[in-house]
Amino acid sequence: MLSDIDQFGRGMKKDLDKDKNKSKKILHSLSEIKKLLQNKNFVPEDSVVIHNTNSSYTSSESIIDFNNLRLKVQLIENKINSLDRLLNRK
Repeated sequence: MLSDIDQFGRGMKKDLDKDKNKSKKILHSLSEIKKLLQNKNFVPEDSVVIHNTNSSYTSSESIIDFNNLRLKVQLIENKINSLDRLLNRK
């Protein structure tokens, strides 16, 4: 009985009908997508929003925020360097 379960608690017995149904659903979905893409008159819905986390910000507020952050980092670097110089003198 223990050999029927793998280390992650999944059953080791393959349910072929279940796998075939999953494969059929995937193939059906892919064929629907292919039909939509081949349709030259297809217009995607506007409600679908794709968020790009790697997009660069070009608004003036974000540029100002970035400049402020850069200045703060430079001040911290200067303070660390001065502390390092003081410690090295002793």
